[in-house]
Amino acid sequence: LGLHVGGMVLCRKPLRFFSPVQISANGVKVVQFDKHDVESLGLVKLDVLGLRMLATLSESVELVNRQVVEKPIDIDSLPLDDKAVYDMICTGSTVGLFQIESQGQIHLLAVNQPRTFDDLTAEIALFRPGPLQGGMVHPFIRRRKGQEPIIYEHPDLIPTLKDTYGIILFQEQVLEVAHRFAGMSLPEADDFRSLMSKYRNPEEMESMREKFVGGALERGISQEIANSVFDKVSKFVGYGFCRSHAASFARIVYQSAWMRLYHPDAYMAAAMQHRPGMYGLMTLEQEARQAGVSIIIPDINRSMTRYSLLPSSDKWLSVNKPLTSVDEISAEISRSIVWERLKGEYRTVEDLYRRVEIPRSALDKLAKSGTLDSIAVSSRGALWEVGVLATRIGGSGDSGRPGLFDLPVVMPPDMPVIPNLTAAERLTWDYQTHHSGRIH
Repeated sequence: LGLHVGGMVLCRKPLRFFSPVQISANGVKVVQFDKHDVESLGLVKLDVLGLRMLATLSESVELVNRQVVEKPIDIDSLPLDDKAVYDMICTGSTVGLFQIESQGQIHLLAVNQPRTFDDLTAEIALFRPGPLQGGMVHPFIRRRKGQEPIIYEHPDLIPTLKDTYGIILFQEQVLEVAHRFAGMSLPEADDFRSLMSKYRNPEEMESMREKFVGGALERGISQEIANSVFDKVSKFVGYGFCRSHAASFARIVYQSAWMRLYHPDAYMAAAMQHRPGMYGLMTLEQEARQAGVSIIIPDINRSMTRYSLLPSSDKWLSVNKPLTSVDEISAEISRSIVWERLKGEYRTVEDLYRRVEIPRSALDKLAKSGTLDSIAVSSRGALWEVGVLATRIGGSGDSGRPGLFDLPVVMPPDMPVIPNLTAAERLTWDYQTHHSGRIH
């Protein structure tokens, strides 16, 4: 047994009246029952899970609103019918967007072509184990496009299945079919929905069929039709979405697409900061470039602790990679560099070396990444200077901090001729230090 990362239990009295409680290793009170026992006790169980996409949207809006004072963006008040947003979604330009960036989803978008918010809600629900394993995806698309007739086994199914073209797509529809068609009470129908949304053994399936068909027979529906409808419902296996869940996700999909379309600089900067989806930094940077957003490598005098935006001659602002994007540059080291920089920009590598305590290995990474290029002759030259400073100044251990009796100037008056990096070397150093290259 393990501790749920975001499970919360609600009850009207202290938990000790319902369940044994213990203190976990991290100091949080936890119930000793598992999720099934908790539900059997009648307690309310919620899964409160974080979405990095929400942080991405929040930070991207903040980046835009810093630049635009007249009319700040209110991401929660966007109209959900922007044709340009759906056009972009239907082209499959969705890498970095919420829920629709996988190759499977991109293919489904190209075939299904969602053009309204309801279409987008259905798109989210279609790409789930229940509809996929139940063979519902292609019939849904064909019926939506008018390529296949919509058939209802019984008139009682029309109010429930009309907006999904006769296909059971949402968990609420399973509940409604059990209630309206098979005559179950709403609590019974909800139990039926819960069972049908999970994997069952043959005995459970037969028991549910008998109850479902029996209820339909009592309402004057033929056994043949009742069995046919049960077979349709039984295809809803595995994990299927509630309509409310799908609509909530579709809203986030739309918001991320809107930001990606109208503010790709801010959106991609926030996406690189939070990595909300399945793709890594290299792919996100490539997507940004394809959208016309330039990526600026870290710079000791311009980069911050997070991804930021800088003026550009292009249509969009440039994304400036943070100091923390360089290997071994922690948030603490980055903050030290930025805070010290408030007293004045760093003039030379030696100036940086004397003002900020940075481990030697981290300084090497700063040099190789190109972060020190603006205060050195080149990346290789910066690496050479770091080596000279570490040798002549030394410091406490590997900290790189100057000692108490350091000489004021230690750099040789004449720097040796250091060859520039070849294109292959530059690319190698880039990938070794901040996992993406500036040469494409």
